[in-house]
Amino acid sequence: FKGVGNVEQARLIDAAKGVETWGVPPEAFSLVYCANVTHISPWCVTQGILRGASAILSPTGTLLIYGPFKLNNKFTTDSNAAFDASLRSQDPSWGYRDISDLEREANAVGMHLADAYPMPANNFMLRFVKSVD
Repeated sequence: FKGVGNVEQARLIDAAKGVETWGVPPEAFSLVYCANVTHISPWCVTQGILRGASAILSPTGTLLIYGPFKLNNKFTTDSNAAFDASLRSQDPSWGYRDISDLEREANAVGMHLADAYPMPANNFMLRFVKSVD
């Protein structure tokens, strides 16, 4: 992002490791964006994304997570169910996550789900923000 002073280059992080390994100061960012990760990684990675975002986002910051999810423990299409089965056959720790499970994890780290936008190709954009006490 040459010439854009408020946008950093993407960072390679291991979300399964603690946020202290990320090299990011607390409350340093106004936006964290994550795409197509939660279904092709173990649940601990999703938990780490939520924990880490809570730590590095400013009080008015936003976490956006894009990808395929289950809604109310149901697949939104038969093709999503088939892809989930394929993922789990490769690695049992992978697979579609239910939006309510992300919401519960977010709540545990001081964030909440503000919006869940349906997107093309049977995906969602989830918008999490820090909870106000």
